[in-house]
Amino acid sequence: MAYVSGGINYSQVETTVPQLIPGLYLGIFPAFFDPETLSPFDPTTGFLIRQQRFKKIERNGIGKVFRASLQKSFERGNVSFIALQNQTPTSQGLQTQTQLSISGAYTINERWTSGLTAGFTRYEQTGQQNSFLNRTYYSISPNINWKWTPEISLGLTYIYREQDFKSGSQASGNSVQLQFTYQPQTNYQVK
Repeated sequence: MAYVSGGINYSQVETTVPQLIPGLYLGIFPAFFDPETLSPFDPTTGFLIRQQRFKKIERNGIGKVFRASLQKSFERGNVSFIALQNQTPTSQGLQTQTQLSISGAYTINERWTSGLTAGFTRYEQTGQQNSFLNRTYYSISPNINWKWTPEISLGLTYIYREQDFKSGSQASGNSVQLQFTYQPQTNYQVK
């Protein structure tokens, strides 16, 4: 089974950032001040009160949006592939997300099943090639499950994640998860 969709989106971000008014104060006489917003005089200190101004930054843009998925089932398992791209607004501007993932499951026998999931995700600030927010994630996660009884199963999953930033810094992590599942079987009789 396959699925494909695509289009474009328009995103706009408006960020308000504080700006400190420049000024040098000598006693009660300012050497210079911002003519747009004169600070009020504070009689207790003899200094002018420093005020803040706020500046609005607007960023907008048009981005490509698409999603494609492919799923295939076999006699003893299945595999699926997903690719997508989207653009979302953030406080630092517009961010483009590109994601690729593949996952599969395989039935070994009536009690044992296994699976594997791998992913790649890239976040990029639109129009900013060297942004410190540009980063890439990699992950891989194999798992195995054992059906002890019809109601009880145990699963073991290993997850490895790595994050690379454009600045050159890197972070990675490992985790192991053991899961116990109890799902009672209930039978309902219709009279």
